[in-house]
Amino acid sequence: MSLRLISALLLIALGAVSGRLLGERARRRAQALDELACDMERLKTAMLQERLPLDEALERCKSPLLRGQDGDDCLTDDDRALLGDLRGRLGHGTAAEQALLLPRTQERLREARDQAKARYLSLGRLYPSLGALAALALALAFV
Repeated sequence: MSLRLISALLLIALGAVSGRLLGERARRRAQALDELACDMERLKTAMLQERLPLDEALERCKSPLLRGQDGDDCLTDDDRALLGDLRGRLGHGTAAEQALLLPRTQERLREARDQAKARYLSLGRLYPSLGALAALALALAFV
């Protein structure tokens, strides 16, 4: 094979990989929201069924996001606002108010998770294809 053809194929492969990396944030968001939904279920069980104090319930679910250690950059501003609202209202009010807050927040998290998964599925196919096509165009133009 000629050096030009090998260069073109390498450029196309790099374009596809770079496109895949662009879709990685969507995958991480979907995964983080999925883990958060599981943590919310544990928190709900600990607080409402086992009647543990908030600190013990948070310790049991071991979620850094629920404890305010928001270190992942994959979450959107809406996700952070939802978590901030939950953390601000968690542990305040009556048990009945908490019983309403937790399932309502859980439902909003499920909706965000489903939206993030759908976005990842579409971007997971789109970005690698666009990257490969852009690299193909560059390869045709320069090689």
